[in-house]
Amino acid sequence: MKTSFESLPGLHKAECTKLSETVKDLEKSVSFLSNQHDSVKKQANTGAELAAVHDEGIAALNATIQSQAEELLSLREAQNENEQYSRECNLEIEGLPKEENENLKATLSELARKLEISFSISNVEAVHRLPSKKANPIVLVRFATVTTKEVWFEARKKL
Repeated sequence: MKTSFESLPGLHKAECTKLSETVKDLEKSVSFLSNQHDSVKKQANTGAELAAVHDEGIAALNATIQSQAEELLSLREAQNENEQYSRECNLEIEGLPKEENENLKATLSELARKLEISFSISNVEAVHRLPSKKANPIVLVRFATVTTKEVWFEARKKL
């Protein structure tokens, strides 16, 4: 029996050495994993900081978009008002028969005579027919003044 007990301290020492090496390997693994964890945590924090910065940037861009949308709406309204103002002297005349090689200024002069309106060709800035598939397309007249247009507009009742 002595022989079996005598081998115990050697076995115990070998087992302790093996356990010590295993513990050292585990410590290295834990240290490595801890470093990896710290690295991932740092990246996550950096990502969160970047996300916050991006959120601020997105909010600023959304504010800019909103501001530009309001400005665009304002510009469209102003453009519409300007277009309406530019048409203030225009009069559309329907029902004038279309003739080949027609002279619309002469036609206007004849129409003014029938309407008993004082007429001068200098009161007309432009006159032309609007494109249409109809047999007698609308005649668009641009008068020099709104007053002249209103005189013609009121005289239409005489027809």
